Amino acid sequence: MPPIAALRAPARCLFLAALSVGAAPIAIAQTPTTLSFAQSVCTQSVLGSVTLSGPAPAAGQVVQLSSNMPAVISVAPTVTVPAGATSAPITLRCAPGNQSVAVSLSASANNVSQTAIMNVPSASLEGVALKTEQIPPLPPTSFTGTVTLAGSAPVGGVIVTLSNSDPTLLTSPPSVTVPAGARSASFNVTVRSPVSQRTPFSITATGLGVTRIGTGTLMPAEPLTLAFPDRQREQRGLDGGSSTQLNIAGSSPPIGARLTLNAAAGAAGLTLTVSSSNPGWATVPATVTVRPGDTSVDFTVRTSPTTQSASTVITATGATVSKNATLTTGGTQLVGLTGKVTQVIGGQTAAFTVFASSRPGPEGLLIRLSSSNPSAMTVPASVTIPANTSTADVTVTTASVTARTTVTLTASAGVVTQTAPLLLVPEGLTQFDVSPTSVTGGSSVSGLLTAFSGHDGFNVTITSDQPSVVGVPTTVSVPANQATQGFSIMTSPVSVPTTVRLSARLTASARINRLGVLLPDAAHPALTTSLTVNPPTLRSLSLSSLAVLGSSPFTGTLTLSGPAPEGLTATVVSGDELVMVESPVRFTAGATTATFSARTLPGRPGLPGQPSQPVRVSITARIGNAGTASTATINVLR
Repeated sequence: MPPIAALRAPARCLFLAALSVGAAPIAIAQTPTTLSFAQSVCTQSVLGSVTLSGPAPAAGQVVQLSSNMPAVISVAPTVTVPAGATSAPITLRCAPGNQSVAVSLSASANNVSQTAIMNVPSASLEGVALKTEQIPPLPPTSFTGTVTLAGSAPVGGVIVTLSNSDPTLLTSPPSVTVPAGARSASFNVTVRSPVSQRTPFSITATGLGVTRIGTGTLMPAEPLTLAFPDRQREQRGLDGGSSTQLNIAGSSPPIGARLTLNAAAGAAGLTLTVSSSNPGWATVPATVTVRPGDTSVDFTVRTSPTTQSASTVITATGATVSKNATLTTGGTQLVGLTGKVTQVIGGQTAAFTVFASSRPGPEGLLIRLSSSNPSAMTVPASVTIPANTSTADVTVTTASVTARTTVTLTASAGVVTQTAPLLLVPEGLTQFDVSPTSVTGGSSVSGLLTAFSGHDGFNVTITSDQPSVVGVPTTVSVPANQATQGFSIMTSPVSVPTTVRLSARLTASARINRLGVLLPDAAHPALTTSLTVNPPTLRSLSLSSLAVLGSSPFTGTLTLSGPAPEGLTATVVSGDELVMVESPVRFTAGATTATFSARTLPGRPGLPGQPSQPVRVSITARIGNAGTASTATINVLR
């Protein structure tokens, strides 16, 4: 690299530096001829070299280096030019201070010196850069600023004072310190509130007698979505929800549009422009304003009648962002069919409503109707949705049924078909339940009859397929218009689990049909349910005493979970031959306890020289092979 800062010495030679004898070589000392550097300004470090007048001797040539301001530029005290070489590299380390200085550098060998001047600028403030991390910033989001020095900060660092152009909008630190040896430092600026328009701002930084200004722009909230929340779903028969494309038909009612922002509007609100690509068919306001602090605004799109397909793009535009939503129209269509009730008693009338996508023209919209079961539901052949409305009601007639029956009404217009189900239920009894469905014999359970509302009262005959196990009332009356009627069911003790089938059937002779028709008993199938009656289980075994002497009687008592059936017995077993027990133990029918006798035999003698200890004996009772056992313990004293 050609030297930039160099000074050559006048041509001179030093003659014989050493005299050799015989064949010994003559060592010639070399002197520096050039001290050069890659650049003349140093802010951190600079590379350079020293060049000799000739090749260095075999031992190399040592060159002394020095700086007249070692605190500003430091350099190694010496550098050695290798044997045979004519130059060696050197490195300067620079520490800029509060002002610019020129430093003199020297390279010396054999009483010859070369010098060079290196300029070191001050570490002055160079600039302020701002980087927003979110546009628009959402309070209290921060963005980053950076101050930069022209050189590295001196020992102790550099304090840079800061201020911003709008303290009511931004919060910035009063100062930032560039650490010693560094060239920059970062700081955070907090956005205190959103803005309603593009708002320029500045950050002023002052340090080392220099002032620099960084600028930026806070952006207002922008459109995030533009959609049509369908508030007129019931009137237009459209599916709910929001979409960027909405298909309507004919002359539609005003359509609600919603513009949502990506952040809250500022203190002055936010005004955005709105346009329609087809204003002859769909008109919108020229602007909409989001109120301060809000994130959305609703406005109305008004459409005009049309007999042909039409489409328009609604556009909402912010400072830099636009959002679109599309409206498409065609001819008036059938879009919905709903029933005003989901079920009726067979023989009553029911009402349905058909929906059109928009108001049809003067001729109206003809809807064809049909029933999936004409014998159960009779419907008119058609219905017309008249002009200037988008709905029409349909009345159907149903027939009496003996069981729950679902029929379907179908409405068709052109290629569009809509369906709606209707449940026909028999008048009177609809459900028969017992609670609980599994009990121990001898307990009572609750029966519950459920009826459809609107009846005139009726009687129900209750039967049991095993009346000796489950007893039921012969007749239960359900008063007029009462939805449910409860009654009590009694069970008898059983030896084995027994499932009993119970039935409930309308009593025709006692039933008042408000439709004026008395149907035969066979026309009303029975409702059935099941009840499981279980034998009692052994609940506990207790003894008359916890400790007895040998050759002494005592008694035990067995307790059941319910009344005993006829012939119920329990097996009792002793765990040690010291105790004899009565087994089996027979329960009296209907009893919940039974007592048995037991006796201890003379105790076994203890070991010689040791005191006698009581013997713990377990007594276990069980009903059947798979029944739950119950155990008690007695101490036999010796």
